[in-house]
Amino acid sequence: MRIAAANVSAQQAGVSPGLRFTDAKARCPNLISEDVDRAADAEGLEALGVWLMRVLPLVALDGADGLMLETTGCAHLYGGERAMMDEIAQLLSRDGIPHQAALASTPGSASALARARAGSILEPGRECEGLANLPVASLRLSEDAETLLRRFGLTRIGQLYGIDRGSLARRFRSREAADAVLLRLDQALGLRREPLAPLRLAPLHAVRFPCPEPVFTSDAIRFGLEEMAGRLCAELSRLGQGARAFCLIAFRSDG
Repeated sequence: MRIAAANVSAQQAGVSPGLRFTDAKARCPNLISEDVDRAADAEGLEALGVWLMRVLPLVALDGADGLMLETTGCAHLYGGERAMMDEIAQLLSRDGIPHQAALASTPGSASALARARAGSILEPGRECEGLANLPVASLRLSEDAETLLRRFGLTRIGQLYGIDRGSLARRFRSREAADAVLLRLDQALGLRREPLAPLRLAPLHAVRFPCPEPVFTSDAIRFGLEEMAGRLCAELSRLGQGARAFCLIAFRSDG
């Protein structure tokens, strides 16, 4: 058993993530611990992401312990990027939620900075310079990949810049493992795009009207709306609820 996470008090006593539990108890005999509940952690992280949509509308999960907030076009609403970060930090601190934040032009570089150099704002085009001295673990690699890179003496992201890609691939046990490292590096540097999968609020009530054939006429559309509205109203009446606004999502016949 190993330590998965440690609060400030535990860290001050010499307990850190990755440490064997027996060694942690030896360093801190009065250590209070509990088993990790990954499912509850994931549920809590997603709930926090939904809660942060009040600040920025597009929020995605970043691994098991991070959130990615798309800030494009939003900074001016808060008086600039630094003020926007401060606003988010104040909201989290108000509710006692420990956090580390950073801002960059790519998801990979933002994630790396948040974990290794919290509070940083990296200007677009300066990813190579800004990430060079960060540990390779900041690239969100697998544990095996990190171990292998350390074995080769590659501990900083900047050390990966000058290595021939074919040579790096040959050092790994498989081509897939080498490609995973190169993918994360390219994503952080903005050489390959990393699409986000934003969290979406599920509708409280929804009905569907699948059509075996495409609908072309206004009469058919009206019929579909009336049929769906009737089913939706019946469901709301059964629950003793009402609604003030509805959203219609229509799909073309080609998807």
